[in-house]
Amino acid sequence: MNMTNKTFDETKNYFVFCHIPKCGGTTMHKFLAEVMQSRYLYITANVDWQSQIAGAIGSGGHQINNANPIFEREGLEPVRMIILREPLERFLSFYKHVQDNPRHYLAGRPGVLGMSPLQFAHHCVETDVTEFKNLQARYVVGSERSYSDFSELTRIFDDEFSFFAPLKNINNLFDKINNFFGTDVSYPRKENVSTKRAFDSSDWQEMAEIVYAANAADVRLYSHCLERCIL
Repeated sequence: MNMTNKTFDETKNYFVFCHIPKCGGTTMHKFLAEVMQSRYLYITANVDWQSQIAGAIGSGGHQINNANPIFEREGLEPVRMIILREPLERFLSFYKHVQDNPRHYLAGRPGVLGMSPLQFAHHCVETDVTEFKNLQARYVVGSERSYSDFSELTRIFDDEFSFFAPLKNINNLFDKINNFFGTDVSYPRKENVSTKRAFDSSDWQEMAEIVYAANAADVRLYSHCLERCIL
């Protein structure tokens, strides 16, 4: 359902942001909260969303496709949005996030803090870290469908997500959302960006091979997204 050339109508639709971790979502939540004012609900573990969801016209969070509680609303059609990120860039952001946040559950594992990116990539493969392998494809298809068939993965992406962009083109997405809602909200300052930690690039090739091999579906999905944005 392509809604990019239409105007939001709360009597017909509700808005859903499918926020893949480490894909610029924190910045987008801030923007959407200004666009929809008090009627956008960012769902996190410490938010009492049950008491607020009925009044929301839009919602977002780390919920895979069709899992956000706003999907339980009947009689309205969802307008979905998603941001994708180049898989190696997303992995490096994930690595920095773990290293910079000792309270992260992975940081509590023996030896994880202080690992190099290459060591962390090996750890993710060996211990089957949930956030590491094809997370973007899994967010697109949701829990009831498989991403193993690339044609089906791209069909779901094309059919169900009206608003999408690679992270590097996020400003274009801000413009489209403003047009859709009839607002003029300024681009927000980027949030939750780690600038603390540099890393040795001497193992870059081996690390990249590990990341790309484990994220083959994400690589193809990201390329498809880029092509859609160019055309």
